[in-house]
Amino acid sequence: MGVHHVTWVCHGSAVSNLDIISDAMRWLSCDSGEIEISKITSHHGSDQFILKVKMGKSKKSIQSLVRLGEENLRYLIETIEDKLTEKNELHLRINLESLLAQNVILSNTAGTPVVKGVIKFQVYPNQSARTVASEVLQSCLTDV
Repeated sequence: MGVHHVTWVCHGSAVSNLDIISDAMRWLSCDSGEIEISKITSHHGSDQFILKVKMGKSKKSIQSLVRLGEENLRYLIETIEDKLTEKNELHLRINLESLLAQNVILSNTAGTPVVKGVIKFQVYPNQSARTVASEVLQSCLTDV
């Protein structure tokens, strides 16, 4: 399959509607994992929340990537060289407001609320991480 795991993470404040954010993350993850909500305290003492869902090697991980949509998948394939890390991970950010409406828009704007994504690819010796990542994302295009 080529995907080791997919992780989605979102930060919220004490005034964030965690139910709505959780619903959006459930949609994005195709209801494949339990959303973990951790409560932390900010530097200034206010409550902060981290919502996280991690999906392992499963068909749901690929389905989650399909939810990114054709335009975003093509963009990720075109920019794979810049975005793929030494750990065979692809990092991306999704605009939270658009995700709440089940519309995935990748975000490059600093300061806007986002859902951070990490796609960890399963790369074996003698395989190119770039090739594996491109093949996985390309296969997702056929399911869009």
